[in-house]
Amino acid sequence: MRLLHLEESAADACAVARLLAQEWPDCVVEWVSSQADFQARLQAPAFSIIIADYSPGPFNGLAALELARIWCPEKPLIFFSAPIGEERVVESLKRGATDYVAKDRPGRLVSAVRNALAAIEEADRHRVTMEALHENRERFRQIAENVADLIVLCDRIGAMLYWN
Repeated sequence: MRLLHLEESAADACAVARLLAQEWPDCVVEWVSSQADFQARLQAPAFSIIIADYSPGPFNGLAALELARIWCPEKPLIFFSAPIGEERVVESLKRGATDYVAKDRPGRLVSAVRNALAAIEEADRHRVTMEALHENRERFRQIAENVADLIVLCDRIGAMLYWN
């Protein structure tokens, strides 16, 4: 597992890396502290999840979220920040943040990351299922359109649903 961590404080970045390493020993946390570094990493996303401080210097959390949604909209973003107030939390969730964890409750970060990983797995399963469904529909269409015999599909009461 690889994470991108936007955090101004080196001490907080190290604490997050240690916390996540306890749960996932092979976890790699790539720490960035500036908008320029964050944006550069977003353009070549080699990570699964983004963890971001809401207020990393002059660059705010909603701006970071907006950049993340532009460059890698499928990646979950978890805010790990000092308390920012209920209104800002709600606004960030409405704009696409996956979760918010207050820095005074670091143990909840592991749960938030676990939930984000589960959501990634579910999205992958959904994508694979939808691709298989599309392939099956296309295969059926090709067979039905190229067979010389008449094919009719009816529902239980006899109404025609499809004919070639």
